[in-house]
Amino acid sequence: AQNLLRMIPGVELQVVERCTGMDGTWGMKERFFEASKTIAAPLVEAIEKAAPDFVVTDCPLAAVQIKQLTGVAPAHPIHILSQALEVET
Repeated sequence: AQNLLRMIPGVELQVVERCTGMDGTWGMKERFFEASKTIAAPLVEAIEKAAPDFVVTDCPLAAVQIKQLTGVAPAHPIHILSQALEVET
């Protein structure tokens, strides 16, 4: 997906490979929630520092955690590609 996104004219892609702390449903369990937020802190910091126009992930569980911790709803890479193709045509 990264290579396809890089092919979109004008896209500057910054890849952040950090754990969201979800680990399946582990991070959704109340007793592990604080730990999952601690694990996700480097990811949240990287997203906030980058201040991107879009946050993209292909993992639905990662998207839940990212939205919850940053307030930004990530898009799926296919959605971004679809938008780019609509603009190009």
